Amino acid sequence: MRCNRVLGTERNDVVDDYQKIEILLKEYDSLRTEMHQRFSHRFQFVTIFGALGAFALFTKDSFGVFQIVLLTITAVALFVVWFWLGDLIAGASRRIAQIEQEINSLANATLLSWETAQVKGGLLHWLHPKPFVSQQPHPGDSITSADGEAFGTHEE
Repeated sequence: MRCNRVLGTERNDVVDDYQKIEILLKEYDSLRTEMHQRFSHRFQFVTIFGALGAFALFTKDSFGVFQIVLLTITAVALFVVWFWLGDLIAGASRRIAQIEQEINSLANATLLSWETAQVKGGLLHWLHPKPFVSQQPHPGDSITSADGEAFGTHEE
């Protein structure tokens, strides 16, 4: 066991399961907040594009090329933004489900399960191209952060 001097205190380089869970919970909280913000952004875009569509439909002029072009652009933009944000939400949801599994494995108990259940049964996740890994880590497996850096191994 190697120790370093950090600002006059000794720090152990070994990260225990409790510390790993704390780190994972911080990422979990961050991703949940990000998901809620993206849901909010989705509905803000619906409001904006709905207002543009209403403007195109209910202008005093007779229905012409301007209204058709504006409605088409609005519908396409709404479709693209809706599914782009949905893809980002699904990616965050998948990572949250992976974090739930890692925490449950480290704690040897099912503490978190909501997002894991949603990922397995949701339509948005079915459309999302990235595969969901539902395997629990095995003893000796490397545990990695979201950016792929290994920070330890899972041990029973």
